[in-house]
Amino acid sequence: MSSQSTLIRNMISAAETAARSLLRDFNEVEKLQVSQKSPGQFVSKADTRAEEILFDQLVYPYPDYGFLMEESGAQNAGKSEYTFIIDPLDGTTNFLYGLPHWCISIALQKNDETVAAVVYDPLRQDMFTAEKGQGAFMNRYRLQVSGRQDKKMFFIAAGVVPGTKNAEHTRTLIADLYKHYQSTRIMGSAVLNLCSVARGTFDAYFSSGLKPWDMAAGELIVREAKGLVTDMSGGDQHLINGDILAGSGAAYKDVLKYLKTSAS
Repeated sequence: MSSQSTLIRNMISAAETAARSLLRDFNEVEKLQVSQKSPGQFVSKADTRAEEILFDQLVYPYPDYGFLMEESGAQNAGKSEYTFIIDPLDGTTNFLYGLPHWCISIALQKNDETVAAVVYDPLRQDMFTAEKGQGAFMNRYRLQVSGRQDKKMFFIAAGVVPGTKNAEHTRTLIADLYKHYQSTRIMGSAVLNLCSVARGTFDAYFSSGLKPWDMAAGELIVREAKGLVTDMSGGDQHLINGDILAGSGAAYKDVLKYLKTSAS
């Protein structure tokens, strides 16, 4: 079991408050007013309501902190070395079609380094948390990435955002994965995929076309669960270029080799 800091408790409280609004809307998903945001991506009133709740819940205890949010962009920028990075609804398309696989993601960065994370899956009531150097937890039980070593048994998750740079190449990689590994899944939520790597369900995950709010919380949770996180070339630019690879040591190395070979 973990002991939780005041910061993590405040982030959890914000996520739980926003989740109540999202759950009400999810139960009436057919009534949501939906507008197209970009090809393959949609935004709903549920999304923006949840973001407003998260901002209100966190700006009160941390009035000088900056915010980077999916729908509203940057708020309070430059006031502090700390910035919350918020995705109020990761897995929006799943949500809008009634698929029960989505979550709320909150990360806190200090000088561009993620130092705290909370990811909440309200349908399963799974609360993932991490602070730098303190380990990663789900419902306060410590997480650790998979220990599987046999490539034939690796369970790989992947993702691609339609219409983004490298989308077609990533689709080709995903199609080819079935020749290399036990099984592959495309689940529609980058953050939950990263949390599933941290808990050892998936051995590795990669995706292209992501934004910082799709990765910031999940990457810390993976790292604190003793996993590896880089971009798809093995570098450290994932929060900038939007390509990410995360996994246990054995699976990460094998998938990275596969990605590099496929890129050559």
